[in-house]
Amino acid sequence: MMKQKVAVFGGTFNPIHLGHLHLCAECQREYQFQKIILMPDNLPPHKQVQQLATAQQRLDMCRLAAEDIPFLEVSDLELRLKGVSYTVQTLRKLTQNFPEVEWHWIIGSDMLYTFHQWYRYEEILSMAKVVAGAREQAEYDKMLSYREQLGPLKNRVEIIRLAAKPLSSTQVRKALETGEPVVRDYLPEQVFSYIREHGLYQGKGK
Repeated sequence: MMKQKVAVFGGTFNPIHLGHLHLCAECQREYQFQKIILMPDNLPPHKQVQQLATAQQRLDMCRLAAEDIPFLEVSDLELRLKGVSYTVQTLRKLTQNFPEVEWHWIIGSDMLYTFHQWYRYEEILSMAKVVAGAREQAEYDKMLSYREQLGPLKNRVEIIRLAAKPLSSTQVRKALETGEPVVRDYLPEQVFSYIREHGLYQGKGK
């Protein structure tokens, strides 16, 4: 019996934006996953994040972003685990609870270059393949070069080309702080409405 292919896309999602959704769509087109699970993290070990929306708000925004996309689901697993979100701990729980699944872990290109510094990264690769997206040929070549440094584990890392332009949550937060009209092009409509309704990312003195 063939295992189901399921991907997890973990992140701070502060906020979730169209760049995240484009990455999911490209991965789905490439791999035809049974589903992709958006999983907001609790306290990310790799980032120092200012202006962090609450866990519940970030979870709400993920649910709003995913509600009209059939292959997307949202999980609060890492939020329920409390403490710092380590990918290896999450994957241990997933592989224990769902041994019939072939797991993939989606990351942005910026995270790939420090992947060898992740806590117990070799164990992560034993439990899941890592999928990273490159937006330009130069970035794609750089990521392939980095993958070679992983030696025998390199085949556990897959890199796909993306059509979408780069976009970061930092860009989105800055645009929200300064009131740039273009920010509406960065966010799903329902997420933009939620941010406005809850007064998120308004900056100091606003």
